[in-house]
Amino acid sequence: MAKQSGLHQLRGKVGEHSYYKQTGVASGLVRSINQGMSARVKTSEEYANVRLNNAEFGQAGRIAKVLGRFITPKYRPMILPFSQSKMCTVLLEAIKQDTTAPWGQRNVSSMTSGVSVLVNALNSVRKNDSESYGVSIDLGENVLNVVTDETLSTAKLNAIGADAYDIRVVAACPWIGTASASGYGESFARANIYDIDGAGPGDESQVNYEFRPSPPQGWPAFRQDFFVIIIMPYRTVNNSKYILQEHCTYFASEVPE
Repeated sequence: MAKQSGLHQLRGKVGEHSYYKQTGVASGLVRSINQGMSARVKTSEEYANVRLNNAEFGQAGRIAKVLGRFITPKYRPMILPFSQSKMCTVLLEAIKQDTTAPWGQRNVSSMTSGVSVLVNALNSVRKNDSESYGVSIDLGENVLNVVTDETLSTAKLNAIGADAYDIRVVAACPWIGTASASGYGESFARANIYDIDGAGPGDESQVNYEFRPSPPQGWPAFRQDFFVIIIMPYRTVNNSKYILQEHCTYFASEVPE
């Protein structure tokens, strides 16, 4: 694969070449474009199945992009490299399991199982396992209870030299575009965010949450509700709080019953 050099590197298509960046590669890359093949793939009958696969791959990529927006802040040590492509792989496999729609229009399910697909995709790309942090959630009466287990959180905080956690609750409500003969509708990230400051061992916090409204009637999308819990350990030095980015993590969870 040809690489670019110099300060001013191109992006996009120029003539019969495409210039692009890749994570982990310092210089820009360039590849040639087969113009004749591109036109044939778009229109020729022998590539009809390729176009169906491409449509579903594109839907998986759009959903992966939406899911990534629920991780905020997104510190580099929290999430694996190439996270969007990794989530895309998980989502595409789920899309292929859809038995309710024709090839080229399959989707993550709009039923409860669809939520588990989104949650699993997000959890598959986190770097730090969240279980050892001792943070869990359960539903109370119209509230979300965020519980910090005393034993587990004490051990974790001592091990990493942290004082407590800042915890962010993301009430995630992605709108997943539905499919038609003309293609998939747009997908959007919709969320409400609630912050808990200074959660220590044995603490329990209550969050009065709500999910964002559904898409307008007639909009080509359906909603899926779940939570993302972002855990940010911090250390206090001279009365100033410092987030330990290398120890931050998150977990996505279906709405507890």
